Amino acid sequence: MKFTETWLPQQIPTAIDIANIITNGDNCVASGSIVASSIVIGSTVANTICALEIRDSVTVSTSITVYPSSLLNLNTSSIIQSATLSIRGQANNNQNVELNTDLTIPGSGSLTNNIGASIKISKLTTISTANGKFTNYGSSDLTGLKSNGVVNYTNTQSNILRPTGISGTIDVLFQGSSQFNLNNSTVEVYNIEYMELYGTSSLNINNSTFRYIYPVYDEDNLIYGVYSPYATSQTNVIDSTWVQKNSSIWLATGSTMTLTRSSLNIEGYSFNAQNTAKLFAYDSTLEISAFFFFENKATLYTLNTTINIVDDYFGIFDNAVVTLESSRMTLTNSNINETQITGLLNNATMFIKNSNLTLDADFLISDNSTMQISDSSTLYIEKEMLMSGDGSIDMMNNSHIIINNNMSMTEMSYFHTYSGSTIVINGDLEVYDQGDFTFQDSTVTITSSMILEATDYYSIINGSTVYVDGSFKSDAELQMINSNIRIRLNFSSATKLVAIGTSTVIESGNYVIADEFSGQASNFTLQNGNFKIKARASFSCEGCIINILQGEFTQGSKSNVNLVNTVFGNDDGKVETEGNILLQESGITNKGDFILRGDITADSSFNSLSYISNRLSGRSVQSGSYIVDNQGLFQINGVNKSTIAVAFKNSGGKLYVSQDSHIEVLEQTNGSIILDGKSLSTSQVVTISGGTLEGHGTVNAVNGIDNQANIGNNENVNKIQINGSLTQNGEQSSVTAYITEDDNTLISASEEVVLNGTLTVRIEDTVSDKNQTKQIITSNSQVTGQFKKINVVFYNKETKKETQPCKPIETEKTEKGFAVLLKSGNTPSSTSNCDGTSNSSTDNNTEEGKKSIKTPLIIGLVVGIVGLSAAITLVLLFKNRISTKLFFQKTLDKIERLSVKDKSIHQ
Repeated sequence: MKFTETWLPQQIPTAIDIANIITNGDNCVASGSIVASSIVIGSTVANTICALEIRDSVTVSTSITVYPSSLLNLNTSSIIQSATLSIRGQANNNQNVELNTDLTIPGSGSLTNNIGASIKISKLTTISTANGKFTNYGSSDLTGLKSNGVVNYTNTQSNILRPTGISGTIDVLFQGSSQFNLNNSTVEVYNIEYMELYGTSSLNINNSTFRYIYPVYDEDNLIYGVYSPYATSQTNVIDSTWVQKNSSIWLATGSTMTLTRSSLNIEGYSFNAQNTAKLFAYDSTLEISAFFFFENKATLYTLNTTINIVDDYFGIFDNAVVTLESSRMTLTNSNINETQITGLLNNATMFIKNSNLTLDADFLISDNSTMQISDSSTLYIEKEMLMSGDGSIDMMNNSHIIINNNMSMTEMSYFHTYSGSTIVINGDLEVYDQGDFTFQDSTVTITSSMILEATDYYSIINGSTVYVDGSFKSDAELQMINSNIRIRLNFSSATKLVAIGTSTVIESGNYVIADEFSGQASNFTLQNGNFKIKARASFSCEGCIINILQGEFTQGSKSNVNLVNTVFGNDDGKVETEGNILLQESGITNKGDFILRGDITADSSFNSLSYISNRLSGRSVQSGSYIVDNQGLFQINGVNKSTIAVAFKNSGGKLYVSQDSHIEVLEQTNGSIILDGKSLSTSQVVTISGGTLEGHGTVNAVNGIDNQANIGNNENVNKIQINGSLTQNGEQSSVTAYITEDDNTLISASEEVVLNGTLTVRIEDTVSDKNQTKQIITSNSQVTGQFKKINVVFYNKETKKETQPCKPIETEKTEKGFAVLLKSGNTPSSTSNCDGTSNSSTDNNTEEGKKSIKTPLIIGLVVGIVGLSAAITLVLLFKNRISTKLFFQKTLDKIERLSVKDKSIHQ
């Protein structure tokens, strides 16, 4: 039939008729309702051009077919109902049509929904060939879509894809090289269980909004929607928004999804990329409230992108690779489920380049998986991180890791940092079992706790700076190489610790060696706090400098400190040792407090005779090696006898001998050696060239004491037994004696005593006024020589004042001793001088005529050398305001009246 313009009523087909518009040039308009068995527009004959315009409803029982080169125009807002509609040519919709039919666009057919029009297709739409096309400029409501061709949505904001309701049907499917293109459009995929892409098909979203909404989310029964591209399909999102709700995205089998300047919001079950699938995100934002998984060689690459994963899980598995570059990822999970795994497993790799990763969720790195942090990136650990099974973190190029909670390493996991990395431990870093770390060219700040308890591997700090503001506990082997360690709270090592070229500064807190330390070319500076070597531990350092500025250095019992070519200095701290210190070409300088309860020994290369010979000849003595130089307070105060098997030089300090001890070589240039009731033995001559030797005790000096300074003091009684000889060497040498009523200073020698220099005697003014002999020096051998000067004063302990004796004090030298002879009338009273005048402070120097004492004059006399005995008498006179001639005359008169044991007087 040929209808050129209108479909007249008398020609309208019935329900059993076939309406054929098949003659070339046919152009029909159906202005009313049509009922037919089928409608055919055009023919299979090439270049047959026919057209049908529908302006009302159509009811066809079988099919409507539009052949190539022919046209169907839909200018109706009514329903087109047919079993099938096949558009092999072209169809246009210009109004608001509803197609209640299975729509097929085969061959080169096309359907266009024009601007302002709307189309609703109540059954499945199928574009069966690559050249088929559906173009939408209006609004659309499609029930299912299967395409091998092209679907274009342009400048359209109201579009929906619905499920077919056919069991086992993939509601939206793109195959072959098909395309679904959205340009400045909005599409909602609603209640569709599966939307899939296969082959080289693509979903291209440009400046548009794509929403995949599934109304029901039932995780337990796995009821949710899925967008799933397969094979080498492409999903491209540019300047657009993708919303996935109660549904998932599964990238599978090599498919690729690319976000460019776009946002992806997933609130549902998961985003899962697998089987070499790839997700690329550039300048985009991903908001994920779902599982975010990459597995089986899948890839995530982001550039200038932000990813927020909230209350769900992030996983990289099975050789998958995730790369964050100039991006930011935050993982937050407050709904902890032990059956779910967040992290890297089974050879997974995560690269963080110039990016920030915040893990506010429990996180696992295991099974040969690696996280690599580089290029000024930062990793924040806000909850638990566990590394196990050869899991690793590599950090480099000025990157940071901030541990604000707990990070645990076990089972051969490792943590390596390089090239200016920074580690801040505000929580806990724990290394167990076979875990290990290497911090190289890095900065580590521990404000809370770091624990190293690995058993089979050692960890390394190399070329790094470590600030211990909290606690660093090392119970496994640790090597520190060319590094700086600053202790502000607690550092402890309970197993092997190695330091090479490393500087350790203890600003405060505790530095504890509980097992074994080995150091080379390393420095220790104790500014404050405690440096502890615990009982039975060992500390060995070669070519080191140990400087105790303040604080306390303690060495426990049965411990060993081995110093090789090392300088140990105590400036103003406290050193307390109970173990053994072995010096090998090393020395100790003490300016603070040093308590020795153990031993200081030397290796076999130290020879005391060579040391003495070199010192006496003026040659350098190995730059302080094998010398303990004391300028502070040095106490030998152990439970058992102590040995100092090197040279001890007291050069301005105090040496307290409160326990039996042996010092191989002892010399004093200044200061004092104080015997506290114990014995001190030496192998060489004890040389006292300055200061004093005092106290109560014994000096076993087999080669004698060479005293060029002073023995005794004027504060209390000294009792010194010298098993050896005593030589007062030179006129500058002296002996100081203190005499009380019941006791007095006594210097006893087993060998010869050679007198010289000065004897100073201080007598308490409470000594009774009776004849007494106070033995000052005795010898089991002989006493030779003589004192050149003898000074005697009386002393009031309460007023701390000294007065001169009223009569000259006599002394007596015998073959084996030297004594002071006290006679009646020597002692002045507490209120008057020897001549009866007042000695109170108000009377002193008030009148010229009073005989107040002003200027002392010392005259030494050698009295009676007969056989092996000699007496030395000292007359201590005071020159009053009288003439010089009279003064000397009175002095000579007194000399003639002296009573001595031997009357042969030599002046």
